[in-house]
Amino acid sequence: MTSTADIAERYFTALAAHDLDGAIACWQPGAVDRFVGAQALIAPDGVRRYFADLFAAFPDFSFEILDLTTQQSHSAVRWRARGTFAGPGSFMGFAPNGASIDLEGCDVVTVTDELITHNDAYLDSGDLARQLGLLPPAGSASDARLTRLDADVEQARASIRKLAAMEPSAAWAGHADPVTGDVRAQLERAAAATL
Repeated sequence: MTSTADIAERYFTALAAHDLDGAIACWQPGAVDRFVGAQALIAPDGVRRYFADLFAAFPDFSFEILDLTTQQSHSAVRWRARGTFAGPGSFMGFAPNGASIDLEGCDVVTVTDELITHNDAYLDSGDLARQLGLLPPAGSASDARLTRLDADVEQARASIRKLAAMEPSAAWAGHADPVTGDVRAQLERAAAATL
């Protein structure tokens, strides 16, 4: 019988080798590979498509297992990934820009009957975006402005929610026509959609 740790190691070794068939063979069909806070992929097709796109965007992409700890059917795999966004493929809708990445993350792999039945992948997406040049460097003036903008957006959302809680029969948004009908629902949708 193959252990949980062996399955987790086999999976990451296959990914490090860009061996999609080997990586997919570790998955139970219908299992979920969840990138916490971002997206969920359904095996086998979703997992195959994601990593095929990743390898097309980062042809020199590498995985290194830094630590692997197993308890019963769960393995926590702390890893390091490196690569160059050289393309020809895009990544998350962005065109290749030659940026290099070097980041660490951790996956918690669940194995049942020698197949991965669930995975929770944790990584710092802000750090990844900074390394790709999609966000300003941490601590820069641009980063401070972005942080203030985020606080302003949250304050606007809170104000809209307070107004919605008053259950007004109409509301005027600046110079626009008044909002009527189910005003509360419209304001709650606006608060959720505010950038």
